[in-house]
Amino acid sequence: MADLNLMPQIRALETGTIWQPAGGLFALEGTTYPGAPFDPVPLTDNHYEYEQWSGFASGTVGAVINMADGLLHCECVGYPALTANMGASALIGAQNLALRIDAFAKAFFAQFGFFPPIWIVTWSQGAWAFALFWRIYVLPEDGALHYLMDFMTSVYNYGDVFRRSGTSRGNDYAGLPKPGTVDGDVDGGIAGPEQLTQAETDIISKIDGRYVIKSFNRHGDLYGDAPMGADPETKMPAAGIVEYSYFKDIEKTGFFSIIVNFMGGVLHVIGDAEAAANVIKFFGAGTNAPHYQYWDEMSWVANDIVQTASALPHQL
Repeated sequence: MADLNLMPQIRALETGTIWQPAGGLFALEGTTYPGAPFDPVPLTDNHYEYEQWSGFASGTVGAVINMADGLLHCECVGYPALTANMGASALIGAQNLALRIDAFAKAFFAQFGFFPPIWIVTWSQGAWAFALFWRIYVLPEDGALHYLMDFMTSVYNYGDVFRRSGTSRGNDYAGLPKPGTVDGDVDGGIAGPEQLTQAETDIISKIDGRYVIKSFNRHGDLYGDAPMGADPETKMPAAGIVEYSYFKDIEKTGFFSIIVNFMGGVLHVIGDAEAAANVIKFFGAGTNAPHYQYWDEMSWVANDIVQTASALPHQL
């Protein structure tokens, strides 16, 4: 496992200074990232051992390191990232993220006397893990990381499974088009009635005054751009009900059960040609699908992180 913070530590030793990052940046990758369940190691100019492209979350971390190495303490958090039993896999991701942030925050406090600002970036199943992390560890008053609530700066989710219907603040801040409607219905994360609520989504950062959760979603990304309606807790469109059933399949069994069920024709008659068409188009596109095209978003996020962190106290 590469230490992404090795070079700033070495520079501090060589110059006799104390390295004080502006805060911590943590990443959770998507399903079956290379090397899972070990920590992904992003491509950087430091050429750490085992570097490789693993996805947009760790890719963002690599970009930040290349732009301003040492500005932030950086960690890409490993977890199973399985295609089967994704719910359990995402829960482990949430647990690992909580452990790593907690350890960093307490070590930072012990050295500098205050808690650090925190940035998180996720993609795909990593966004699912974040939603669990947010609900279990941060939002509840008795949550293990509730003490860091005021230090949560920005969370950038690409292809956000739990995105609140009609809300895509990453797109808004970056000036990128919103995904829009799907089959004429308000779009949102495929988690449907389990999406983050508006209250869970509308948290303002006390670090920079913006919304903490900044989700990025492209039109046609089945995971973050599903026809769920404006209020999926009480009413979902027919296509949304079918696509939510796909999510439940993935949660408890696995990705391939979708294909088996679909080919077997047992998905609610797919009275929903709309849902069927959405799924066929998404999986048929392979790596050309919108879920794998968050390059512009990643560039904006890396710049946003560096700009925000550079305005905070730090010593390189």
